[in-house]
Amino acid sequence: MTDEAGVVHEHTQVLLGEAMERGPIMLSWEHVANATENAARGHNVVVHEFVRKLDMKSAEPNGCPPLPAGFMGARTGRAAYEA
Repeated sequence: MTDEAGVVHEHTQVLLGEAMERGPIMLSWEHVANATENAARGHNVVVHEFVRKLDMKSAEPNGCPPLPAGFMGARTGRAAYEA
């Protein structure tokens, strides 16, 4: 990574998955293969990363994917989000 001053920073980071804006979704094969076991503990990296990718479709990703009108009976997507 290069910062604003042009200094290059290198680091190693272990991830279970990553959804990149304008890029691919990468997933840990180990966690995908153990999805049933992990889901029983409340973890699902596949669902998590795909929902993040959907969230990135909105102008400002905020942790909630864009919601369509009619979602949960709301008249507009905004009303669904507020509900």
